Amino acid sequence: MRLLGILEEDERKELEGIYYKRVALENMILVLQERGNMEESGSESLYQKLVHDMSETLKKMGEWWDKTSQHYGWEYRKENKWEVKFESGEVYLHDSM
Repeated sequence: MRLLGILEEDERKELEGIYYKRVALENMILVLQERGNMEESGSESLYQKLVHDMSETLKKMGEWWDKTSQHYGWEYRKENKWEVKFESGEVYLHDSM
């Protein structure tokens, strides 16, 4: 793991908002899946909306990383994993093995 840099506060807040939206959507999707039989309960349309929102959120997160890494000149491979410490804004890259 290596430190790439430190985000500006507005960058950190933007990513944090996207991240927590993703977490909330993941949790709501899991709850609906655990309840099962969404067709009978009328939850199918809600489930489809959550899946769509998740897709859009993941796209937004990918675009954020692309834009920010290009801005700072951070080089990475698609198989690398990012880590952000939201308290400090530090951005780390975990190299793939």
